[in-house]
Formats: sequence, C-alpha cells, structure tokens
Amino acid sequence: MKISINSVKAQLFRQEESLLIRKWLTSCVQYVYDLAFMTQQAMTAQGMTDFVVRSNQVLTKLTKR
Repeated sequence: MKISINSVKAQLFRQEESLLIRKWLTSCVQYVYDLAFMTQQAMTAQGMTDFVVRSNQVLTKLTKR
C-alpha cells in the first residue's frame, strides 16, 4: 500500500476536525446541563463564571453559522 503525504494530511485533517466537533458537542452538553442545574439550585460563583464563559462561546459559535 502506497502512502502519500496528501493522504496523511487528509487523515490528520479529519482527526483534527473530529476533535473540534467533540469539543463543540461537549460544550453544548455542558451548557444544557448547566441550564438544567440552575433550575434546581443556585450555582457557585465559579460555576456561574464558567457558565457565562461557556455560554458566550456557544452563542458566538452559533451566530457565526
């Protein structure tokens, strides 16, 4: 089997793209979890800070599409 630099680059690109998708999905799941959590009880100051940062990232990504 012949391996070319282009096939290696393509494979690396797919792996990188897959990693970005997994990170994006993880952020979305955490965002939904945080929203559900806040309906049950108050978040800590750090938890709220993390939520706001994640919220901004998710909403910014959604508005770019």
